[in-house]
This record gives sequence, structure tokens and C-alpha cells, in this order.
Amino acid sequence: MRIDAYTHFFPEKFFDKMIEVAGQYKDMGKRVRAIPALHDLDARKKIIDSHKDYAQIIAYPQPPIENLAKSPQQIDEFIRIINDGFAELCAKERHHFPGWIAQISLDAPDAGVAEAERAINQLGALGVQIY
Repeated sequence: MRIDAYTHFFPEKFFDKMIEVAGQYKDMGKRVRAIPALHDLDARKKIIDSHKDYAQIIAYPQPPIENLAKSPQQIDEFIRIINDGFAELCAKERHHFPGWIAQISLDAPDAGVAEAERAINQLGALGVQIY
């Protein structure tokens, strides 16, 4: 079994939220929206299935949440949507995605630490990513 330990993907609920709040985000945000395998589960699974004995650990791509959100509360909301989405996706698609990396922010350090603990201890994240 080959496991790609750091691949990027948007959970569906967060991708929809990102388009709603930052649909005109330029640069990296615009580019990642144009790549179906970053947000389309069927496109991603087709890639995985084209390789024998292959799976992916998923993580949030770009842009940093801090660049999209307009308040610390919105940062926390977006990060919870991402982490909950990854936990749900990996639970349903364990064959394709045996694990995930939580996204956290340290803009509000106490909230970031609490979310890291929640993501790892309650949701099953393998680690955390901080921009």
C-alpha cells in the first residue's frame, strides 16, 4: 500500500462556504477553485482508483483561513467546518482517505489549541496544520 501523506482537498461544505464568502478571492484562491480534484470528490476518487494500492491523507490547501475570514469567530467557524468535513469524509471513504490533517489557526491561541485537541482527540485527526 502506498499512502500519499500530504494531499490537498476542500471538504464540500467548506468549499461551498468559501465560494459564498470569498468567491472573487484572487491569486491562489482563484487557482485552487479551477482544479476539480481539489474540491470534487468523484474527480479525486478517480485519480486514487487509477493507482493500485494507493490512498491519500488529506489536508486543507490554500488560501489561509485568516485571509478569508473577517473575524476571529469566523476563523473558528470555518476551521470547524473544515475539520468536521474531513472527519466525516474519512469515516465514509476510509479506503481512499485513511486519515486527515486538521486545520487550526493561532489568531486566537486558546481557540486554536482547543480546536487542535478536539480535532485529534474527538474527530481523529492525525496532526494539525497551521498557516
